[in-house]
Amino acid sequence: MQKKLIESLASLFNIFPDPVLFVRGNRLEYYNSAAQELFSETGYDPKQSGNINPLLESLFPPSSDPASPAVASSCLINGRHYHIAVSGLQDLRIYLFRSSADPSLASGSPPHSVIAARLRGPVSTLISASNLLSPLVSELENPKGLQYLSIMNQCYYRILRMIGNITDLDGIANNGSFSLSLENIDVVEFCRQLSFSVAPLAEVAGIQFRFEPQLPSVVISVDSQKLERLLLNLISNALKYTASGGTIVLRLSASKASVFFSVSDNGSGISPDLLPSVFTRFMHPNYADALSTGLGLGLPLVRQIAEKHGGSVVLESREGKGTTVTVSLPNRRSDSTVLRSSLSVYDYTGGFPHVMVELSDALPFTAFSPLDLE
Repeated sequence: MQKKLIESLASLFNIFPDPVLFVRGNRLEYYNSAAQELFSETGYDPKQSGNINPLLESLFPPSSDPASPAVASSCLINGRHYHIAVSGLQDLRIYLFRSSADPSLASGSPPHSVIAARLRGPVSTLISASNLLSPLVSELENPKGLQYLSIMNQCYYRILRMIGNITDLDGIANNGSFSLSLENIDVVEFCRQLSFSVAPLAEVAGIQFRFEPQLPSVVISVDSQKLERLLLNLISNALKYTASGGTIVLRLSASKASVFFSVSDNGSGISPDLLPSVFTRFMHPNYADALSTGLGLGLPLVRQIAEKHGGSVVLESREGKGTTVTVSLPNRRSDSTVLRSSLSVYDYTGGFPHVMVELSDALPFTAFSPLDLE
């Protein structure tokens, strides 16, 4: 199963223009063709050396742990600057290198978003294949097989989330491609419906999720899809760093000028020295030394969505006590009604459940059983 997982992931990253490495322990399990140039620049020979840790240690600052799946770094290799993001999938660490000379990083040109869009097809096929296997595994009464399929499904959903973040990275860099489709909606009812989907999933992780509106109804002009993404990113962060038995609360209140959405948890909180960097891309708020996956784009994306709406974000945290993130959006309606058809709305998940995709980094693998996802 581990070998099949690596092969599946490798098929996705083979077309990446940036170096990608899969590492287990101190062993290099996979590298794409773009990584070969990186090896030649560093003098590392993957065929001769079985231990990749010396190379990784040379690329990360002495104060950081290159084996941590919650670390990001920048380095200079033969005059070229690289940003390195590390993600974890099971016992694999995925190292994604991006050159700062890459025009998509500097100017938001489309290559990475185009590649990300093309990756959705293979991932969808892999999920479908996994679901086709589940009846066979069930007939064999093989609970271990179902467990493996659940883990694979979670990995696929995490990749879908990563693809969405890569696409948004280009959209954020290129202001014109990150636009809003505004409509007047009752955000109290919107949050209530979202909470109905989130609460049972949080319960699987042993966490109580509550929605506490301070008013019965308020209609404002928002992009509902981006508001959903904003809230799910905040909820995902709260789930990651709240232990079983903890509580997460989504609150909604309003003033004459603004509507306030806040997500509070009683988790581990954020260290004061990390607070200044929580809205920086590729940075992970590693406030519990907990496993963190993804590209470190969640809070930057939240801020971008809020600011696009004319709003703002405030984060308050006390280490060991918990975190509250409050998003304020203008309390106003649009003068015109926006008619949205299924053809005009771009589904960033490729048709998969948004809640499952956005919370895939934070939920246990048991939430992704193919029997429940059918």
